[in-house]
Amino acid sequence: MMPLADAARELGVAPVTLKRWRKLGCPCVPGRRGRGHAALYDPDAIRTWRAAHGREAAMLEIAAAAPGVLADATLDAFNQIDAPDKRRQAGLLAGTWYVLTTALLDHLRTTCAEVPELAGVPGPVERLRKIAAA
Repeated sequence: MMPLADAARELGVAPVTLKRWRKLGCPCVPGRRGRGHAALYDPDAIRTWRAAHGREAAMLEIAAAAPGVLADATLDAFNQIDAPDKRRQAGLLAGTWYVLTTALLDHLRTTCAEVPELAGVPGPVERLRKIAAA
């Protein structure tokens, strides 16, 4: 067992990567509050976890990022529109974001059952919905 920086170095990854893996379920001994009580990591256990859960972890990471990434791209597309019916386009794009995002999450769920349902509407899409309703 070793601290974050040492384990990351042994695994050949950045400490931030190891922190992200921890959020995805990477094995570690949680630390307590205070100096000298940080979480401890076992590089061999992490290698085993990565081999067993690498694909699942990747699917969950994509599922977590996809709604926001697609929302930002959708708002960018709206901002590039130069048409008289731009308000109508905002509603169409918000609906398109929903269809694309749920289709992607459904597809990921066929490979990884732990992929969650769509939890909410990101800010950029909510903005498009408000523009369409105005």
